[in-house]
Amino acid sequence: MSTGEENYSSRPPADTAAMSGEQFSACRTFVNKVLQLEKDPRKAFAVLLNYITQVPEVESSSLFLPSIKKNSLGQLEVMAISGQSNIPLPHATSRNDNLNDGQRIEYFDVFQNDKIVGKLGVKFIGAPSGQLSKSILEIAWACGLIFEKQRLFAEIINYRERLEVLSELNQLVLSGSDLNRISKTISREAAFRFGSEVALIFLLSEEEDNLLVSGSYGCPRSILPDAIPVANTILGNSLRTGGMFSIPDLASKTEAGLSFLVQNNINCLYACSLAVKGAPVGIILVGFKQSTNFSTQNSLMLGEFAQAAAVAVENSRAQVRVSAYTERLEELVEQRTADLAYQMSESEKANMAKSRFVANMSHELRTPLTGIIGYASVLKDGVYGETNQKQKEALTAIAKSSEHLRDLINEVLNLSKIEAG
Repeated sequence: MSTGEENYSSRPPADTAAMSGEQFSACRTFVNKVLQLEKDPRKAFAVLLNYITQVPEVESSSLFLPSIKKNSLGQLEVMAISGQSNIPLPHATSRNDNLNDGQRIEYFDVFQNDKIVGKLGVKFIGAPSGQLSKSILEIAWACGLIFEKQRLFAEIINYRERLEVLSELNQLVLSGSDLNRISKTISREAAFRFGSEVALIFLLSEEEDNLLVSGSYGCPRSILPDAIPVANTILGNSLRTGGMFSIPDLASKTEAGLSFLVQNNINCLYACSLAVKGAPVGIILVGFKQSTNFSTQNSLMLGEFAQAAAVAVENSRAQVRVSAYTERLEELVEQRTADLAYQMSESEKANMAKSRFVANMSHELRTPLTGIIGYASVLKDGVYGETNQKQKEALTAIAKSSEHLRDLINEVLNLSKIEAG
């Protein structure tokens, strides 16, 4: 928004040498308008301090607060200045300093949730009135409120960025991409998110004795090592202990096994182990050419990044194992299907041979059996001479048995014809 006088005046009421209660009320109204209308924290600080220095009793003012971006609460820096001269950074116990010519500097506490986070330094010409000090305390309170809003906004931005990272990695997990593509994507995203010149993904070998480069960004492939031993190296020790570590001066760590990064002018690095269900998987590393201090938010984000990356890597490996198992299963199914087809073919051939054999044997058996039945009937009828009673009974038994056998042969022959189609 605009800070012009069409929205609020930055000049306090006239005749403020002894600020009255009515003028304090006007100050409070002004502060409330600033809180409502000014969205830029630094502009709001400048407007509030300018309001103070317009008072004849005030020569200058300075606001000291910790940096939100650096996440260094307790380390104050100048956030806004107004007036003719600079005010020194306050000491931990600073309240006021008497100067020459009747001037004095007073430091007013700036609170954030009942905790002192900064100071509002004011250089007075003479002793301030009680109402003026009360008005400055009101402005110090407003500065604390603006600072808290700024901190919360920065925290929301940080959470949003972390959610974006997790969302992107989640999409990567669900994409079903191969391990090389996932590693390259993770290293590229890590370099982008943390503003590093180099990002690397190391994965533990199957023998668990080496770390292999799986994905890289910002580092020439020609200088990357084939493997980094797990034993007696910083990366190996970190893999065993887990968590995050940093090396602020990489050139001094000759035993780290990371000399290739020094060749690439990397002087500072942060790394975090990748683990799934407590089992180490690898390490993610981001490197900087200049000395870099990670904020708490960045440390948290790197840890979350590492967790999601570990899941993505393990998911990709699981998909590879499932794909290999599926391919093997398909091969076994094809092999078993071919074996079954061969066995069925052989069975059909054997069945056909059996049917032919049965049919042939039926014909071969029925022909002489018909002759036996015929001759038994002729003999029984006495064509070749008279037969006694016992001979007739024997011939009748032969004829009946032969007919029964012929019926059985006919049934077998019919069954073979049905099986043959």
